[in-house]
Amino acid sequence: MSEVDHEPHENRNALRAMGRGFVGKCPNCGEGKMFSGFLTLRKCEVCGENLDQFEPSLLLPLAVGLVIVAIVAHVYFFLEVSGVGSPMISILVIVPIATIASILILRPFKGALVGLLWALRTKRSWQD
Repeated sequence: MSEVDHEPHENRNALRAMGRGFVGKCPNCGEGKMFSGFLTLRKCEVCGENLDQFEPSLLLPLAVGLVIVAIVAHVYFFLEVSGVGSPMISILVIVPIATIASILILRPFKGALVGLLWALRTKRSWQD
């Protein structure tokens, strides 16, 4: 697991690991960076934890999709209640909001899910 001087925590706290992942830090030590690109996982330079083995795969689009649907539903409901119920205006408002919100929450959600998978010790078994 950890090859350098940091030892892994015996008791892996899921909330702490998810919080560290949410801000893009290593769930093991909380100091090293989790991402090398926008969504590419890397090996922690501080503790040596190999984070690319904790891939959330289909859980990430599900979590992001649920949040985006909730946001879009609230925006659409607000537009209907305020009397701006034109389909064209709804599309012109909802599509940019959904796109921007998706891009903004994608990386923190992936980090939090990787932290959760790390805390649960869930690795990709097909890679071994």
